[in-house]
Order: sequence, then structure tokens, then C-alpha cells
Amino acid sequence: KNNRLMSRSRGKSRKQDVLLTQDQTQEITEAFNLLDTDNTGIIKASELKVAMRALGFDARKEELKKMIADKEEMIDLEEFKEMMSSRMSERDPKEEILKAFNLIDSDSTGKITIKDLKRVTTEIGENLSDEELREMMA
Repeated sequence: KNNRLMSRSRGKSRKQDVLLTQDQTQEITEAFNLLDTDNTGIIKASELKVAMRALGFDARKEELKKMIADKEEMIDLEEFKEMMSSRMSERDPKEEILKAFNLIDSDSTGKITIKDLKRVTTEIGENLSDEELREMMA
């Protein structure tokens, strides 16, 4: 079953439609909602960089300026979806997995140790016993 939603990208340089999965669309919406704390459906253009970082994207100042050039200091959810659609569809799943792996493998050994897992689980507020961590590694 392939749940794909149509999200249209109407940028000046891209006229093609971009297909996103339901999960990708939800991820974009969640990143937007992190900054839309008053639930108005609008974020400030100045918050775009933070919203993009929540999705794992880095953007340079010049790129951000181009993205918000025709926006009136405010971006609504649909505009944000349009901006992020092409980026989401271009993500390389293997690259994403490698980035996550490298974040966990703090000493760059190419292996994730129980010590690494302990650090990560503690950072995210999960206090697991060494036995539970060993079970995860099994």
C-alpha cells in the first residue's frame, strides 16, 4: 500500500509536482507547528531557518533570503510545505541513516557501543539499564 500525497511545488524555477509520503507531509507539519506556538497557522519568515533545522536541513543566509524574498515576513503552512517539498523528496535515506549512525558513534570507531547507547538514551531522557541496552544490541 503506497500512501502518497500530492504536494505541489510552485517555485519559479521548478514547475513540476513533488510527491511526498504521508509521513514526510506529517514531518513538515510537525516542524512548522513547533514554531507556530500560538496556533495561528503562520510563522515569521525569520523563523524559517529554525523550522528547516527541525527537518534536518541547513540553509545559508543567501538561500534563506531567496526563499523569503516574496513573503511578507510571514509564512503559512501551505507555503512552508511548498518550500520543503522538493527538499524532502531529494533526501537520501542512506545518507540520513549514516548521519544518525555517526551521531551515535561518538568516538568514530564505526561501531555503536553500549556506552554510546547509554549516552544517547540519557540525552533524550530515557534511563535504561545496562541489561536493557544489551538487549537492544542483541
